[in-house]
Amino acid sequence: MDVLITFKVSKDERAVRDAMRKLGYYSNWKESEKSYELPDSCVWKPDTGLVKAKSDLLKITTEMTDRDTTFKLISSIIVYADPWTGVPKED
Repeated sequence: MDVLITFKVSKDERAVRDAMRKLGYYSNWKESEKSYELPDSCVWKPDTGLVKAKSDLLKITTEMTDRDTTFKLISSIIVYADPWTGVPKED
């Protein structure tokens, strides 16, 4: 199933998102010629599980904390997200 992760960090949300993207997560999706953008603090991944998604997020945020002690994962919610819908990005 598709998994959606939303997280709150002390800083650098985009850095977390970009690191998660390197692990195969997405920050947007396209449907019927329209683009849907997630907030900087959200990513999703198809065909993965909740435990794997949590492990990936903890790996990334632990590495970031090791490099910068002022960085902290404050909270996160990880849910199955299928089906879903949204408001498309305006061109």
